Parts: sequence; structure tokens; C-alpha cells
Amino acid sequence: MIQVLETSGSPFAMGRQQGEACRDALGPMYDGLRALPLAPSWLPAGVHQVALKAAVAVGGAVYLKRHRGLLSDHAGGRYLDALDGLAQGFGVRPAQLYGFNAFEIESANPSIRLGCTALAFSAERTAAGAPLLAYNHDFPPSFERFLVLRRSRPDDAAASLSVTYPAMVGAIAGVNQHGLALTVNQAFATDIDRRKAALLVTLLAQECLDACHDVAEAVQLIKRTPVTNGGLITLVDASGARAVVELSATRRKPRLPSDDAILYAFNKYLLPELQHVEVPVGAITTGIGAGYDIHATNIERERRYLEILRDGHAYSQNDIRALLADHDNGSGGMNTICCHGDALNMTIMHALIDPRARAIKLIVGRTCQGEYELHALDTRAAAEETQRGADSALPAV
Repeated sequence: MIQVLETSGSPFAMGRQQGEACRDALGPMYDGLRALPLAPSWLPAGVHQVALKAAVAVGGAVYLKRHRGLLSDHAGGRYLDALDGLAQGFGVRPAQLYGFNAFEIESANPSIRLGCTALAFSAERTAAGAPLLAYNHDFPPSFERFLVLRRSRPDDAAASLSVTYPAMVGAIAGVNQHGLALTVNQAFATDIDRRKAALLVTLLAQECLDACHDVAEAVQLIKRTPVTNGGLITLVDASGARAVVELSATRRKPRLPSDDAILYAFNKYLLPELQHVEVPVGAITTGIGAGYDIHATNIERERRYLEILRDGHAYSQNDIRALLADHDNGSGGMNTICCHGDALNMTIMHALIDPRARAIKLIVGRTCQGEYELHALDTRAAAEETQRGADSALPAV
């Protein structure tokens, strides 16, 4: 079962509530970072631990100094307030927590392999006649146990249900009270400028949930907001509108569906404008995760997805899960949609998001394993649906 955080009030108050609820996770999160192959094997464990904590604190301080002015001005300073409240709840300095948030920037370095898969279904392509957003979150497996679901009821913004991490202000997936759903994939762009003030992509995702009613509003917000690194934000709303916004530090453009085609996103740009600033196909990783073809997993997952896609088919919930649980006729590996990778990359969470029901079904772990947990903004409705049975938790798809 995923931990559910209930937060309400001002941004500062909600941050503090999250920090207080997750305070015991801070030490283990350092252990999660230590589990990654980020340091030479000959480095003693004690030295590694001290160096890691220092790196998180120093990196957080550097990035927060660069971003503070923008955070203070952007959206009335609500996300800087949220960070301050989060730090108070954890009992640490804001810079220390911002170091965990800024891991998003450093993981955009092509020496680290990360992946995700997002599929945006029109109402015509689901058996229930309802738009849906399906998502695999691929990340280092040592962080699987830290995933949390945050139910936020702000005083001055939309209520939302979002998947995040204990030290994170932003979100990786979610749905809000207006019926806007989204997910975040990373992309490997070459135009990162770590010296410039910008918003983390995950923070921008949470802002979309806080401020936007539909896909059109979210696209406009994303297009005018500077971001720190490359990403793809997949959007679906209750009306059935869909888009994948491909973004980098210098470019942002929506990719829209043709007719009822299922929109998909891996970790590679499809728009020529964004491919111009993308790490090229054939590039081999260096440094920490040296020796891997960075786009092999994207190319292989796209090939397999297009191979098993059923033209014109109205997908049931089981069909959708089967797409995201696919192992390409094997047991699962680094390049399969359901990723059974290594210490740097594995599918650690699957979500099926219904923007009309304002609900998320989650599997923590590999998509091919476990059972769905239902979570909704309206907790009473979720309880009633759970009592009626797992298959009716979302509109029968």
C-alpha cells in the first residue's frame, strides 16, 4: 500500500504537513541514494555517506540560490513557501531538501538511465467510453518504497491527487478537481543551462494541477514557463482533450493527437523542433552508467508498442495494463515497456488515471505484478467503489 498524505491550507502549511508526515523517510532516502552506483567501488561506506550528504546539501544550496528569485516571484511565491514549510516539517534547512528535488536536473545527465511510458487514450479508444491516462514510472528501484500519494486541498488553488516523493514539492503524476490529469517523463536535452533560474519540470507539473482547468490552459502555462531540463508532460482532461508537451530549457511545443490515435511518450522527443536539442540517436553513456546506448530503450519500447497496438480497438482496463506490462515475449529487461532493469532504472510504479472520476489506480512495483489500489479525490466515492469491487473502481474499462 502506498502512503497517502492529506494536506490542506496554505502552501506553507501543506508543505509542513507533508514534512511532518514523512520525517522518518529522510535518513532512508539517503540510503536510497547510497544504493545507486554513483561512487567508486573502492570508496569506504562511511566516507561515501558523508560525501553524499554533503553533495545533496551543497547542490541544493547552489540551485536554490540560483532559483530563489524566480521561485519568490512565480505564482506569488507559493512553491518557495511550500519548500519552506516542507523543510520546517522535516526539521532541516530548505537547501537540504532542494538538493533532493534538484536530483531531477542532475539525472538529466545522459550518464544516468531513466525511463517512463505514458499513453493517453481518447474516449473512443476505451471500452468505457472515457478518456484515460496510463503511466509507468521508471526510476532507481531503491526509491520504490518512498513513493507517496498526496491529496492536496489548498485554500487558494485546485484540489489534486498527485504521486510524488517525501522531499518533493512537485509531482510526477496526478489529477485535479477540474478533471485535468498529467504525467511526467524525462527527456535528454543538450540545452541545459544550470546557471539560469528556472522551474523543475515536476514543480511545473504540480502547478498545472494547482492552476489549470483543462489541457488548453496547461499547455499555455507550460509554454510560458522556463524549465531546468528536458521533459515530456502528457495531459488528458475530462472533456477528452489530450496533448504531450515536449519541452527543454529553450523550447516547448505541444504534440497533439490525430483523430482518436493513442498519444504515447517514452523518453525521446518526436517533434523535429525538440529533436534539434536532443542527445542524438546512437549516443553512448559515459561516466556513472557508462557503455549504454541512451536511446536504445526508447527505440525498442516504441517499436514494440507500435507492434502490439491494435488499430481501432477500444481498450479495456486489462488491455491497457497488458500494454504497460509488456515484456516483448520475454521475462522483462532493460528495454521492455515494463522495465526489469538494474540499480539505475526499473518500473517502480504503474498508474491508470481517470480524469472524469478524478481518480487514480496504482500498482507500486512492476506493472506485471500486484493489484490496483484505488485512490480518488472524493474519498467517500472511492470507498463505495472499493466496496462494490475492484473492477468497478474506475468506470468499467
